[in-house]
Amino acid sequence: YSEIITICQRIRADQATRDETAFGRQLASWAMNRRGQLRAGAGRTSEAMADFDNAIRLDAKCWRAIHNRGVLEAQAGNLEAAFDDFQRTTELNPNYAKAYSNRAALFVLAGELEQALEDYRRAAELDPELAIAHRGCGRTCHMLGRTNEALEHFDAALAAAPKDAASYTSRGDLLTDLGYYADAADDYEAALQTNGKNPDALRSSAWLLATCPDETVRNPELALRRAEQAAHLERKPTAL
Repeated sequence: YSEIITICQRIRADQATRDETAFGRQLASWAMNRRGQLRAGAGRTSEAMADFDNAIRLDAKCWRAIHNRGVLEAQAGNLEAAFDDFQRTTELNPNYAKAYSNRAALFVLAGELEQALEDYRRAAELDPELAIAHRGCGRTCHMLGRTNEALEHFDAALAAAPKDAASYTSRGDLLTDLGYYADAADDYEAALQTNGKNPDALRSSAWLLATCPDETVRNPELALRRAEQAAHLERKPTAL
């Protein structure tokens, strides 16, 4: 990608037609976005952000770079900037499901649950296999007290991604609240079989095993071990 960018930068405006110049800018923008994705995946956040900024500077309609920049902004806690980027992405590409799902997460943080649910539903409609959208619908419905709908979405999330520990944990949390303690315990176990170092699953399982009114589910010794493991993981930056 760096070689593509270098070649595009070497093209002199007085040696190319208008169409060739426009194509060169779009190609360089595409390559910068792709390089930014690789750098972001490698943890080179500042370099990735520079690539996304440059990609957008070259092509203001490069919606993938705008979305990717929004993800980095959200991870850095710059929520207003992230929201603006996700909003712009939906304007440029109304069919990109992940932009709606990511914007929904920001609505949840702002306490705008109905708007969050609308975005999660839109994402799930656009991409029925996007497990994070179904999981988001489920969690939001849970917070809104729409338990039947929440359960349907968690089931859909697990149908799309059968090894998604987060969806098992979220469904377990719902089942705990509904009093289906044994089923909730099974979901927490499934989550931990998928990812034994998931702090949310460990924490929720520990709470249920320690406090469950059903003595057939309670297991104080295992609860303590899982609570200690969750606390240990949450002290590590890599657990975030």
